[in-house]
Amino acid sequence: MIEKLKKRWGVQSAYQVFIIILVFSITGTTILIIKRPVFEILGFEFASLPIWVKVIYYIVILPVYLGLLIIIGSVFGQGRFFMQFVIRFFRRFSPSKKGSDSSIKE
Repeated sequence: MIEKLKKRWGVQSAYQVFIIILVFSITGTTILIIKRPVFEILGFEFASLPIWVKVIYYIVILPVYLGLLIIIGSVFGQGRFFMQFVIRFFRRFSPSKKGSDSSIKE
């Protein structure tokens, strides 16, 4: 499994794979931790919000999550990997030229 992730992510060592997984974990946990206080400050309880407010929350939280990935990844020395990850993520949603390669391997 580690070898498969190394190949997929284009990293050299199992240590880098571990750090990348750790950064994803820390970032996801951070988003969950800040969600409750933000809604409490705004005076809302997430479970009782209308669906349209929840959809807006998920649209807003995505760039926050991606920004945190870059910041936390940089702290752990993997900022370049996460910057490329975010670029690839946004390229998936942009119209591309026919036959163009959207991978960012260097």
